[in-house]
Amino acid sequence: GPVGAPPGAKRMPPELLVIDKPGVYENLLFDGEFRDTRLVRILADDVVLRNCTIRNALKNGVEVRARNVLIENCKIHHLLSSTFQDQHDAHGITGKPQNLTIRNTEIAYVSGDALQFDPGRRLDPYPWDNVVVENCFLWTGPLDADYAGFRRGERPGENAFDSKIHPDAPRTRIVFRNCLMQGWGH
Repeated sequence: GPVGAPPGAKRMPPELLVIDKPGVYENLLFDGEFRDTRLVRILADDVVLRNCTIRNALKNGVEVRARNVLIENCKIHHLLSSTFQDQHDAHGITGKPQNLTIRNTEIAYVSGDALQFDPGRRLDPYPWDNVVVENCFLWTGPLDADYAGFRRGERPGENAFDSKIHPDAPRTRIVFRNCLMQGWGH
């Protein structure tokens, strides 16, 4: 189905939005204008982020540090930090979620990983676990123009998915269903 913000979506300021209350956040356009910022940080449990476009920043698109979160019908792209020769992480979705579902979402052109959980490898307050990724398209390829410190034709990115966990944490679970991942590793 369609992904991203619909025509006429509310355009958010190019700063970080911190979601600290449960609820449905939908039909929003986040354009970081290639500023040195993250765009969305979800800290509240029981949040739905739906029909949003999250683009053009030098840091992560969405950071989830909460439980029971649904990210659905979103388009996340052009999160590019530093240069092609010296890429720094700017992930599509990252954090430390529990019970996260990412559905019908497209993530492209990130200088880190499309999805990465838990870069800090911390036990507290809990390890990430129970993530479902379904009907998603995670991809990269040659850029069609110059963006931030990257040039046309360069292929940004590390991996479609990367996981990290504290060595004393219990084994974490992630399920991929009906997903297409392409362009990683050429």
